[in-house]
Amino acid sequence: MLYTAQFRYSGPYRLDITVKSAVGWGAVFAPTWEMVRAYKRRNLNPQDFDNEYASQYYALLISRYSTNEWAFKMLHDKAVTESVTVVCFCRKGNFCHRYLLCDFMRHNWGTPLGGERRI
Repeated sequence: MLYTAQFRYSGPYRLDITVKSAVGWGAVFAPTWEMVRAYKRRNLNPQDFDNEYASQYYALLISRYSTNEWAFKMLHDKAVTESVTVVCFCRKGNFCHRYLLCDFMRHNWGTPLGGERRI
């Protein structure tokens, strides 16, 4: 299963996908600093704020897939055979790229989702 959690989650199979601190294959799924700054400063289309960010993030994932297919396969395979929890700094239930990543993986790979982990 592919789970989500806030950054402070310290359980097994934790994968940091933040632009600030992700390393290794977790960095493949991190947004860019430019995206994060624009979101925080509300420099996106105010009438469709979340959808514009989602479009940018999905486009980023698609562009990264071409050179990092192995990371997407690894995320899917680990979610199927074990479990993986993707973490970032956003609060539970708020609009967040970790939820967008899960939707992307479910839609494109059929990755099973387990929801938000309790901390």
